[in-house]
Amino acid sequence: MAAETVVDQAVALGAMANTCGACHQSLETGPLLTELPAPAEGPGVGNHMAQHAWANDRMWAALIEPSTAAWDRSLKVLGPDSVPASDIGDWGLHEGSEELAAAVHELAFAALADDNPDTRADLYGQIVSQCASCHRASRGEPAL
Repeated sequence: MAAETVVDQAVALGAMANTCGACHQSLETGPLLTELPAPAEGPGVGNHMAQHAWANDRMWAALIEPSTAAWDRSLKVLGPDSVPASDIGDWGLHEGSEELAAAVHELAFAALADDNPDTRADLYGQIVSQCASCHRASRGEPAL
């Protein structure tokens, strides 16, 4: 069955990464991907997006390695307290971007509390789809 929406496609992407991780875990081998340090916190959308990109890369790696520690580190960068909502509102983003960014942070917070690989894969997909919607909104296009 084909994934017809961006959300379905992103969730399928997470499921694929989870399948890789399950095989690596069962074989007790697999990649140990290099983890660069997270970008430093700083003011403005550029720093915030650098942190989001780093966290997205690490969530992917955490699913395919698999690594709970890497998963937790990535989500802490995306946590709801990483940037105050008032700061996001001051960035001059297009309408809807602030709510989408808040949704990413809420999903990350929910994902920190879950250690089920299937749920993690699903939450990864939801986060990726929110990212895609936010990027569209930041260009003035309708969210997905």
